[in-house]
Formats: sequence, structure tokens, C-alpha cells
Amino acid sequence: MVVVSTALGSPFNKYCLTLLYTESNKYSIHSLVAAMEVSEVKIDTYLIRMWDFPKIIDFLLTNYGRIIIGISLMTTQLPEILPLLEFLKELKNSLQEKVVLVGGGPHVSGDPLGSLKQLGFDFVFIGEAEKSFTEFLSRSLEGHEVNNIKGIAYLDRGEVLTNRNDEVVNLNEYPPISLKYGLFNPIEVSRGCPYACKYCQVSYVFGRTMRHRSLDIILKYCRKLIKRGINDLRFISPNILAYGGSGTKVNFDVLAEFVDNVKKLKDLGGKLYLGSFPSEVRPDFIDSDIIKLIKNVVSNRRISIGIQSGSDEVLKNLGRGHTVEEALNAINLLRSHNFTVDSDFIIGLPNEELPDSLKTLELIQKLIDLGGVRIHLHYYIPLPGTPLAKYELKPIPEIIRRKLLKYLGRGVIFGNWLRQEVVAFKIQKLRKEGVILN
Repeated sequence: MVVVSTALGSPFNKYCLTLLYTESNKYSIHSLVAAMEVSEVKIDTYLIRMWDFPKIIDFLLTNYGRIIIGISLMTTQLPEILPLLEFLKELKNSLQEKVVLVGGGPHVSGDPLGSLKQLGFDFVFIGEAEKSFTEFLSRSLEGHEVNNIKGIAYLDRGEVLTNRNDEVVNLNEYPPISLKYGLFNPIEVSRGCPYACKYCQVSYVFGRTMRHRSLDIILKYCRKLIKRGINDLRFISPNILAYGGSGTKVNFDVLAEFVDNVKKLKDLGGKLYLGSFPSEVRPDFIDSDIIKLIKNVVSNRRISIGIQSGSDEVLKNLGRGHTVEEALNAINLLRSHNFTVDSDFIIGLPNEELPDSLKTLELIQKLIDLGGVRIHLHYYIPLPGTPLAKYELKPIPEIIRRKLLKYLGRGVIFGNWLRQEVVAFKIQKLRKEGVILN
């Protein structure tokens, strides 16, 4: 049995908190625990793997008066996690008020109605939750009312009540990692995205205004990671080259200051990774000055670029804000400076027709022929709260599938697109069955 306890309070208290801990959501959990540290929320906290929930529940019920179970949920996890949610819903119903089930994350933010009515959550946290979740815990521990906390939703006599929260989290007020409990991950440097691409949840969960963690705080945590023996310095951002700016264009002076200061950490043993997962870049942000700025600083020689489609019409309809030509120019520039490129594409988009898919295939072939380019393929996932979420999925045209499978056999494309295709249709089925309501 794998149980990670952060031991935030004294054992055998009235309350305990259990958080589902998976590879997909662990960064979010780390951020919540870090927020609990800085907010001085003292509650015994267990980070539990999915398969350990049934085994650990009896222990928790025996030793605590009330259990708060928190699940940060991505839509792609829903088919797998549904049995656990059914188990927890039955447990909650049988124990009345001894178990409180709360949810957060992109899926819950995109579909609060379905999360409350169908998945069984008592409360859901919409959008970023560092402030709302810690306030919820503090009030619960003190026996105070929680229904009026901004940014949560709950059911009242079958109706969903939502407390709108127009405030955004100040990233500087919360640590990006939990130093106290050794919960480490890449440092989130920016949040939000101005483009609101129709398939992506980022803008709809975090807003279209891009916010940034201050350079001083980023450097502080970089040094602390190096001191702990973590020398590979990676960052989380919708577009790392937008650091310090609005997100629609490069703020070169601020970005240069960021790069120059992080570069100094090399003297402490730090290795800087920019433009590789999880800090990919947009093609329209790449130019010669940017490449010269990072070329001799970063440890990675591979840059990840989101292209998504070979059709300009589809890119425009998605709201991508760049063209196929800009993507090609960016790739050629990077290759001329001895970078290799991972190019992201999405297949199965509901707003594309066969001619659009053939244009994507044509562009993929062109990039393969160039050399120094890997094709990272994704299958479109209908994510709640996005403009495309309710569109009917389209099977991949057979002519496209056959060609992609040949590429796969040759090893020139990679990614989980075949598994994602299965998951996408499972998600669509859950929508049709009324499990997903938005």
C-alpha cells in the first residue's frame, strides 16, 4: 500500500484530508500542498494512489471524525476514475456527513454541473484553487460556513449555486513547489493564455490575461531545487517565450533578463531547459534574435512547437493566431541553428474536413523530408467548457489513418494518439449518457 502522508497536523484529529495522487495530477497536488504550507493550514494530509483508496479508507474512518476527499480531475482521467468516484459516492451516502467529497482541476472547472450532479462531489472548485481551497479547509477546521467562498459551486435542493470569483491568483503569493514535504516539479512561471484556442481549456480555466511569477521568486526556487540535488531546471508555461509579456508578442527585454539570470545558475550546477516539455513555444514567437538569446544557454537541443494543423483555414477557425508559413519559418530557423524540433499536430478535429486533413498530412510529410523534425501526434479530445466540446467526433478518414500508421511503423511520428482516440470516444459516450453535462 502506497500512502504518502504530509503530516501537516497532529495525528487522530477531527479532520483529515486525502488527495488522489496520480501521474496526471501530481503537479496540481504539489501546488495545493505548497499553498497549504504558506496559508498555515494544519490538517493531516494523505496523498493516495487510486488503487489504495479502498484499502486506506477503513483506517481513516477509524481514526478521524471527518474525511475530506479531494480529487483534481482531468477529463482524460474520467473513464478510468469513474469506478473510484462511484465507490466514494456510495461511501459518502452511507456515512452521511462523515465524508466530504470535493473536486477541482480542468474537468470540474469545465463541467461543474455534471461534477456535482453526476460525479457526486459536494463542492467543486472552479479555476485556480490555491486561495479557495485553503480557505475551504481553514473554515471547515474552524467550523465556519463554507458556502460563500468565492470560486466554489455546490448543490442546494438540486440546483447548482456558483460563487463567481473574478479575482485571479497572484502567483507570487504561493510557492510553486512544496519544499517542506519534498514535492517537486517544474516551476510554473506563467499562467493564462490570450488566444483561447477552441479545443484548449487553458484560457477558459485560467483566463485570457497572462500572469507571471516574478523573476526573484523563480530564481529563489531554482536555487532551492539545485540545493536539493535537482539540477535540471524546467518550467511550466503555455508559452515560455511570452514570459513577462501579454502573451501576444515577445517582451524581449524581460525575457532576456530572465534568460541571463537563470544562466548564472549554471555556476551552481543548474541546467536550463526552455522550449521543451512542459514549456513549449508558439511558432510565431521564434525569430533569429530569440534563438541567439537562448542558443548557448539552454541544455536542450530540441524545441517543441505547437502547429496543430496544416490548414490555414482550420488554424484560423481554432483561434491559433499563426499560419502554416509562420510554423515552417520557425522550424527552418531552429534547424539552421542546429536545434531539432518536435512539431505538435492534432488529428480528428471536428472543424476540419478531408481536404484539411490532407493538408495536415502534406505538411507532416514535408517536415519529415526536411529532417531534424519529429512529429508529435495527438488525437482531439472534447474537453468540457471549450467551444468545440459538444461537436460530434469524426473518425479519422481511412486514407489518413493508413498513412499515419505507415509513419508510425517507420518511427517518424510519436505520441499517444491511438490511445487518445479511444479515450476521446469514451468521453463522447459519457456526454451522451449524461455524465458530462457541459
